Amino acid sequence: MNLSASESGHLMLEGTDAKCGLSPENSLFGSLSMYVLDFKKVKWIYLYVFCFTLGGIEIMFFMLGWWALFSKHGIPASIEYGYKMVSSTQFRRFTYTELKKATKNFKVELGRGGSGAVYKGVLADGRAVAVKKLANEFQEEFWAEMTTIGRINHMHLVRMWGFCSEGRRQLLVYEYVENSSLDRHLSRADILGWKQRFAVALGAAKGLAYLHHECLNG
Repeated sequence: MNLSASESGHLMLEGTDAKCGLSPENSLFGSLSMYVLDFKKVKWIYLYVFCFTLGGIEIMFFMLGWWALFSKHGIPASIEYGYKMVSSTQFRRFTYTELKKATKNFKVELGRGGSGAVYKGVLADGRAVAVKKLANEFQEEFWAEMTTIGRINHMHLVRMWGFCSEGRRQLLVYEYVENSSLDRHLSRADILGWKQRFAVALGAAKGLAYLHHECLNG
């Protein structure tokens, strides 16, 4: 075969052997760029494909790790134990709608602490309750408190009647103690005499002793 260039800058490839001959169908015409691959462009194409593929794999592994963290390993051991404990106790599991209705949309606030607020409510059966609504970040503390209160049975300690756990909503339902909070009575000298104050202090001490020695170590 002979390769020749015309004055216009085009190439012409002609066949010269017996098989090719000199027929027009055995000749190739066109510019050199038509038959030469641009290896720089090909190299960048492969690089882009590799980068996109690698990025997709990394995103996939990230999503799988995120799912595994929050679905399988996202619940601490204490919370897992709390679920098992609750299923084997006499506590009633309320729905959030029930407690919202019982407290009239958490209207009457009895007190507020570091972990949440306490509201007064009335259940469908007429019982007055104190509903403790925990903040979202206290989920583990919620189940830790459940595991402790589930073992408590003492005359000087408030009893728990039930709970609610729906997503990030964590609520505890206690018996309602009449006559307001104790600190309001202790701060006024004209309500409680010293004998009554001593009885209150003794009852509180017995409750603390039960919590620290009998209940938790029993």
